[in-house]
Amino acid sequence: MKSVFMQNVISHYSGKAGGLPVMFLFNLLILLGVSCRKVEPKWDAEILTPLLKSELNVSDLVQDSSLLTDSNNVLQFVYRQSLYNIAVDSLFQINDTVRARTFTIDSLSLYNATATYPITLGAICLQAGFIGAIIISQNGSSIAIPAIPSFNTPAFEINADSLFTSMTLDQGKIDVGFKNELPIDITDVKFELRNQSDNALIVSGNFPLIKSKTSEKQTFLLDGKTLEGKLKAQLISFSSPGSNNVPVLIDTSNAIVAELKVYDLFPNTATAVWPEQNLVNQQQNFYLRGLNVQLKEAIIKSGKIRLRMFSTIQDSVKLTYTIPGGTKNGVPFEIYQVLPPAPPGGASEYQNDFDFSGYHVDFTGQTKDSFNAIFNTYLMKIDYSGVKKTFSKSDNFRLELGFVGIKPSYARGYLNMDTFKIGPSTITTDVFNDLNGVIKFEDVKMSVGLENNIGADAEFYLSQIKAVNSRNQTSLDLTGDILNRPLSIDRAKDNNGFPPVVPSVHNFYLNKSNSNLNEFVSLLPDQLDYSLEIRTNPKGNVSNFQDFIYDGKLLNVDLLLEAPLNFSASGMQLCRELEMDLSQDRLEQIQGGNLFLNVDNGVPIDCRLTLALINPVDGTSIPLINGNQIIQAAEIDAFGKVTQPKSSVIKIELSRSLIDEILRTKKVKVCAVFDTKPADKAVKIYSDYKINFSLTGDFIYRAE
Repeated sequence: MKSVFMQNVISHYSGKAGGLPVMFLFNLLILLGVSCRKVEPKWDAEILTPLLKSELNVSDLVQDSSLLTDSNNVLQFVYRQSLYNIAVDSLFQINDTVRARTFTIDSLSLYNATATYPITLGAICLQAGFIGAIIISQNGSSIAIPAIPSFNTPAFEINADSLFTSMTLDQGKIDVGFKNELPIDITDVKFELRNQSDNALIVSGNFPLIKSKTSEKQTFLLDGKTLEGKLKAQLISFSSPGSNNVPVLIDTSNAIVAELKVYDLFPNTATAVWPEQNLVNQQQNFYLRGLNVQLKEAIIKSGKIRLRMFSTIQDSVKLTYTIPGGTKNGVPFEIYQVLPPAPPGGASEYQNDFDFSGYHVDFTGQTKDSFNAIFNTYLMKIDYSGVKKTFSKSDNFRLELGFVGIKPSYARGYLNMDTFKIGPSTITTDVFNDLNGVIKFEDVKMSVGLENNIGADAEFYLSQIKAVNSRNQTSLDLTGDILNRPLSIDRAKDNNGFPPVVPSVHNFYLNKSNSNLNEFVSLLPDQLDYSLEIRTNPKGNVSNFQDFIYDGKLLNVDLLLEAPLNFSASGMQLCRELEMDLSQDRLEQIQGGNLFLNVDNGVPIDCRLTLALINPVDGTSIPLINGNQIIQAAEIDAFGKVTQPKSSVIKIELSRSLIDEILRTKKVKVCAVFDTKPADKAVKIYSDYKINFSLTGDFIYRAE
């Protein structure tokens, strides 16, 4: 507010040379501030604020892991995909195999036993009547002994129950012998051997003549006989021709010595004191049935041998199970286990799993000329205990023996002539997901690589491979001269059964001259459908069982696509979502303004930019730039390469409501849509091509 006085003063001084003195003006301002102060003024201010800065890099067109650069720094799209791997489990599997075997007792053997029983002349004479009395009366004298008529003797007891109570024999022998120590011959010696309890006859025999001072023996079989520990023997008849009128010295202590010897006793059942002996001693092959290859040897990576054992014998049984051809550090695999005595009428039992990993196994069997056969030995024995126990050949041992979870780390043999059909199978891929629109690649190359680490010849047959773009529901079958025909694969080599493995590597190529590969890749598939076959040993067992396979060393089938980013495009889109920097103070005081999108296009393709706010809740968008603005392509030199980016600025007017949306969302999505001109002209894309952009806000603040 200015008074009339002050206006006149100012007008007065303004017309004079030098204008108003400085001191005067200073004092005047103080005066005005004191005398004319009103409410503090309000004003609008424009402030330019950076909101974000970023770039769209052409390497973002596909996943970074799929991009390489060539020697000229041109981006190369590279796509690798494994189609199939033949591993050990693919060729064959050793199934869990547990087999039960019942072993009967091979034989039971008992101790041999010998008993001698002297029959003195005096005892004989007591049974010989009057003549016998005469002979006894002449003891110590020499007389001619007259003929002695036939007579019998009382039965005498043979006690062997310290060795056995009873035994029923499958086989056995008894020797019955007489040693004649008398001065006269004896004739017509008939004898019997019977059980005491039931008087059952065991053996009987006849010695027609046993000369003086000589011995005679006869052997009798005891097969099928049941003997008791207490027996009785008897001379049924006994006679002598006398001394033939020749005087002989009479000594009534002279005797006929009867000797009984039982031996080679193999009972079917017996209650006896048993000597140490093998009850089962068998050797046999364990065949891996159902195995579709013919193994000669293998090294076991992992797995177990499962053993379960039952015994009905009433004594401790020692089992030794051995695989002579399964060795680890030169030592054969062996299980030693003591099975406790079975209870009467029952069975004892034992079960355990034994680690078989690391063992080198010979699968040629006992005679070394077989395959898929493991040679086994079983030994079951008992020790001497000194105690009578009842055993029977009807007692048995039951073994459940098998291989569980066996996986080899190496195998050799004949891997068979087999066909592996793979597919129809589908591979999903997202490497093209960031590409859209219509793109035509110019010089795509594809190779099907086969690395054979298996010691077997093979044939590869690729019957179909189809590109499928599920986004636009299109598909295309690949055609080319490597499809639908057998491709030979040589076998790998090793060092005579030892690593390292030298693989056989084969690559089969397709390109634009021998296939429709450019169109195949330009479909931008997100799915590959394929079918293939691998045939092992198509010519049979040409290696004579020298095929091999190592765990982790596979037959790999890989697909490799290489495409220089030299293409034409229509509607190809490259996008990025970004956070805006809204950290400035007094954002609530923004009244209006403009956004400026500054673009430096380093790509030699025109593009249309879109810019949209992204709703953080539901993902919906609010467009800020609709894509009608053309960002001009960067200029290229005579060599077709960009030397300097092309700069452009797009202005966006802001309303209060749009400002509120910016403050609420804080996230934008920037997209560049590319179209090559002319549409079918291919453009090379180098690794350093990019579009730089920044977003600034020229805001009007209302200050108070």
